[in-house]
Amino acid sequence: MAFIINYDQAQEGGYLAPEGDYEVLISQARFDQTAGSKEYIRLSLSIREDIAQEGAGQRLDYRVWKWRESVDRDPQGYPQHILQRLARCAGLPNGQEYPDIAGLLEALCGRAIKVSVRHEEYNEVVRAKVVTIMPSDKPQPLAGFVAVDSEELPF
Repeated sequence: MAFIINYDQAQEGGYLAPEGDYEVLISQARFDQTAGSKEYIRLSLSIREDIAQEGAGQRLDYRVWKWRESVDRDPQGYPQHILQRLARCAGLPNGQEYPDIAGLLEALCGRAIKVSVRHEEYNEVVRAKVVTIMPSDKPQPLAGFVAVDSEELPF
């Protein structure tokens, strides 16, 4: 099948998710820093494709910024109330212990949450910013293999 170039169908810039609520998966959670060496946790969120919603498969970013100076309630430098909310929204068990924040980030990967997105302008560029995280309204996606009866197979 031929492919025809049509500039009228070309997208300018990256995808900008419309404002609203989205069911997402935490596809990656890692430590990062800006060019100016400001540290943060970057959560890469994928808009869920198994649920009918605009932007399915597109990516959003959520950042948890490290405090400039550690405080007693946040000994590792990251706001514990935000990390605790992320864990609760992702459905991690209450009381579960992780050796460090890196262990928590690993446990968050693949979990479903719901986010609210608003547009924010910075340096004359409009970006989709995650402003609220919530527990997902939908079930967590299945992980790994799913048992299937041989009668259900088409071959």
